[in-house]
Amino acid sequence: MTGEAPFSLVYGTKVVLPIKVGLSAYKRIGFEEERNEQRLKEYLNFVDELRDEALYKTLKYKQLMGRTYNRRVKNRQFHSWDLVLRLCLASQDKEQSKLSPKWAGPYPVKRVYYV
Repeated sequence: MTGEAPFSLVYGTKVVLPIKVGLSAYKRIGFEEERNEQRLKEYLNFVDELRDEALYKTLKYKQLMGRTYNRRVKNRQFHSWDLVLRLCLASQDKEQSKLSPKWAGPYPVKRVYYV
């Protein structure tokens, strides 16, 4: 979703798997301690920007999901003494069959609170 690995957002470096450490690769052969320290410091300065970008992408994704959800929600207004059904999935026993009713009621609306 953010395009960055959680490890790099927290620690500021990329993950090196233990199996890759044992292999002789170009990254390990051409390794220079001083150059690595310099690049690590530069990357650590850049980590805050990566975190901000990841946060921005996450917030943008949540806004998109909120708009998608709100587009499907139907606005319903209830008035006193309207009859409504109550969903009772949580109160059902495990022993009841799957064909047992999932709704209870109808119940009259006694009071309506406006927001």
